[in-house]
Parts: sequence; C-alpha cells; structure tokens
Amino acid sequence: MKSLAVIVLVAVLAVPTPARAQPEYYFDHVHVSVEAGPSPFAAVVYAVRHVDRQAIALETKQYPHVPVYDNRVQVIPSADFAGLVETLRAAGALELQDAAADASLAVTYRVDVAFDGKTNSFAVKGPNLLEDTRYAAVVDAVIKLVEDVNGPAYYRDLAVPEDEIGVLNLFTFPPSEVELDGVPLGRSTPIYGLELKPGSHKATLRCKKLGATRRIRFTIHKGEPTVLNINIKK
Repeated sequence: MKSLAVIVLVAVLAVPTPARAQPEYYFDHVHVSVEAGPSPFAAVVYAVRHVDRQAIALETKQYPHVPVYDNRVQVIPSADFAGLVETLRAAGALELQDAAADASLAVTYRVDVAFDGKTNSFAVKGPNLLEDTRYAAVVDAVIKLVEDVNGPAYYRDLAVPEDEIGVLNLFTFPPSEVELDGVPLGRSTPIYGLELKPGSHKATLRCKKLGATRRIRFTIHKGEPTVLNINIKK
C-alpha cells in the first residue's frame, strides 16, 4: 500500500499544472516620445500597441502652460502592426542602446519596445543624423504609421478651427527663447509647425548667448506656411 501511495503521488505531481496564460498582446507595443528638441509642445508621444487583441495607433500632444491634451486614437489592421514589428525586428530594436548625433539642436527620442517576449528601452538624439541607420528606421516607422492614421502632430491655437490656421516655422541664429504674442513658449528656436490664427503676430526673441533681445512682427496666412529666418545681433 505504501508503494502504491508513492506511485499515485508521483503520478499526480507529474501532471502539468496549467499556467496562467499571459495575454498575447502583453509584449506587443512600441512607444516613441519626444524628450528634448525644437518642439512647441510640452510633450509628444507616438505609440502603437495591442489592447484586448486589437491593434491601435495613439498620438498624444500636451500643450504648454495649459492642462490641455490632444489625444488621437485609431484602430489599425493587425497586419499593419505585424509589419511594424517586422521592421523593428529587422532593425534590431531589441538590442539598440542609447546613441546621440553630434548636433546640438537635434530632437531626442525615448523609444520603448516590447515584442517576442522581450523588452528594450533607449534614447536616441538625431536618429536621422547617425551613421547607424537602424535608429532612424525604428523612429521613422513608428511616427509614419501613427501620423498616417492620426495626422501630423502640429501645434495650433486651440481657439482657432483647424481649417483656418496657418503654420509658422521659425529659425534664428543663434538659437533664442521665444515669447509669442506675450506668452513664453518655453522652447528655443528652431521651432517647426507652430499653428497660429491668420493675421498679425509679434514675437520677442531672447538670445542668452549674445545677451540680446529682438522683437519682430509677422503675418500668418490661412492654410499657408510662414518661414522666418532671423539673425539676432547684439
């Protein structure tokens, strides 16, 4: 009887206990966030991930100085997400480490990826300026997919309908802090895609390097880009 009991106990222990299944989508996501660089936003995040086995593309923009977010979410075909994962896999996104181009005004991105049961996180400054093209492949693929379905991340005057706005691209030499229509942007030039209402605007440009300030007026036209190149003189 004792031998039989041992045999029964061993048989019971040998039966595999069903493990708690981890959701398939748990490891499937990629987030790209802007950490630093010429952006009028306080934060910009691009993300593609699975939620309840549904692939979605997310874009979040946080406006400076006000508790306002522009959150855009769109369902995308699972095949599009699978294609993105293939791009990430081919670029070695799970093995990439922090990298930085030698360019003071380049945008720095934080990339968080998770697939194939593995995760990785790295920061990259100026991915399109690096000799290693894998960084640009990862960042560009994510941003393109998100913007294809959600639209580009433009800054705009929240009181103006999107079809009425114009866009300002502002460059100064040397880089300067910008106060626009009396409101500090909290960003230095260059600034791209600053969406403004049509009409006359004024900006104060403060260059710490030269200890100089310059004040300018400019006009924004509906639906058109305005490009300003300003030389700051002491």
